[in-house]
Amino acid sequence: MFSRRQFIKAAALAAAGLTAIRSKAISGVLKFQGATRVAYDQFLTDLGAGTIDGTAAEPGPGIRGVVDSESKLSISTGTLVISGGKASPAYGDPAISYPSVSRTPGRAMMLRFNAASGKSRHGWTNGGSMIEVADNLRYTPDKTPGLQLWLDAAAITGLVDGDAVSSWPDLSANGYHATQTDAAKKPTYKTNILNGKAVVRFDGGDFLASNCPADTKPVTIFFVATFTNFTTGRSVLGPSADGARQLRASGTTGKVSLLQATIAPVGTSNDALTAGVPAVCAVTFGAAGYAFYINGSPSGSGASAGTFTAGATSLIGARSTLLNDPMLGDIPEIIQFDSVLSASDLTKVTNYLRTKWGF
Repeated sequence: MFSRRQFIKAAALAAAGLTAIRSKAISGVLKFQGATRVAYDQFLTDLGAGTIDGTAAEPGPGIRGVVDSESKLSISTGTLVISGGKASPAYGDPAISYPSVSRTPGRAMMLRFNAASGKSRHGWTNGGSMIEVADNLRYTPDKTPGLQLWLDAAAITGLVDGDAVSSWPDLSANGYHATQTDAAKKPTYKTNILNGKAVVRFDGGDFLASNCPADTKPVTIFFVATFTNFTTGRSVLGPSADGARQLRASGTTGKVSLLQATIAPVGTSNDALTAGVPAVCAVTFGAAGYAFYINGSPSGSGASAGTFTAGATSLIGARSTLLNDPMLGDIPEIIQFDSVLSASDLTKVTNYLRTKWGF
């Protein structure tokens, strides 16, 4: 695995017409010599036969050049170009690769980058497996199918610190913006609160309303929040009607609960949140039951056949318009999907949120 520093160095070399890959005491440098690309293996100790690229034994230290016949790299008018993928066998996406020859040991490692998916792959050129790695710096929730609601305080524009929040735009394609017209019930926009980013602050007397469905099942919900206290239930998401979806931190215990509002609980997390400490919380609910996650760690699961009242919509910061279970604290982000996400997607969204909000 390359360090961030090594990737930066490789990028700098690429800009100059070179690509460097370094591993322990051995490094391969791809240099352009006219139309010919030559891969140089540098070794610091004596090498046995086949140690690098299937070559014969050589005393060290030294440098050996091998023509890189299948790289699709070229330089045109000062621009480094990758055209097509490795010719045979084909890998699909453009790639930087060595010829596919028998190497035991000393196989060359190949990196592939897919800008559309925001993922990279790395593996061995001669039959070894390719490992796909999500790039958290590129991932955003809209790349995962089924995004239903995405409220991000850092994306709110046109407000300054201390302004009332009349509208919190939904970044999904659904337009489920969260709004409030009553000046006395508008939460507050606060800047530079969590990892240098803005949050929406609720004082126990505010809420926003959204047309996002509160009857979705299956469903996956993520939220980032810092609760001031748990003297009563603190709703992050509430419904417009009893029996629909409510997600809150329970009063006294501080545990995360999913409920059919005012009717019955669906389930509660095993672990409690801590007042004043931000957390990424997630809950899934589908045919197989419910599951809770706090900062990426499982926190309880179970069976439940419950359903939510059909047709209800969402409130942010309260269980009802009468301000039952009022939120007291900060909400930086809420994300809802209309499915139970896979384990890999749960990890992807959690890592995105923790990286973004700095914990």
